[in-house]
Amino acid sequence: MNSNSKGAGLPELFDALIRLVENKPERVKKGSKISLRIVALEAGKDPSIIRKDREIYAHLIEDIERYAAIQKEKSAKKNGQVAELKARIAKLRIESERFEDLWKAALARELFLIEQLDEYEQRWKKQTNVVDFVPSGSPLSH
Repeated sequence: MNSNSKGAGLPELFDALIRLVENKPERVKKGSKISLRIVALEAGKDPSIIRKDREIYAHLIEDIERYAAIQKEKSAKKNGQVAELKARIAKLRIESERFEDLWKAALARELFLIEQLDEYEQRWKKQTNVVDFVPSGSPLSH
């Protein structure tokens, strides 16, 4: 086909569209939004050729618009899922912080009780009528 004839490069444009749909472009950035301009650039063509001869490229334009809408819908769905996951992460982070606070409070309570127990043990040892049940050389004594 002559490159100057109307509809020249149509197969390349359809191939470019397919590569974009499959997210395997060769000339443009991966994840590019599907549009007339991007398809033309991916095919190595001037975007104005599609706009000039809309009748010749009508099926291509319809396909581009359809796949652009599908891509937009997928993107919106993905963005919704990302937002949902971010909200869930934030909720879990708050819950994690709450559990960490509870854990720290429990540790503080345990340390306080150990300190109090040690204080009482020291008092009891000062009393003459209190006898230690564990012999002083035993591995259980501390």
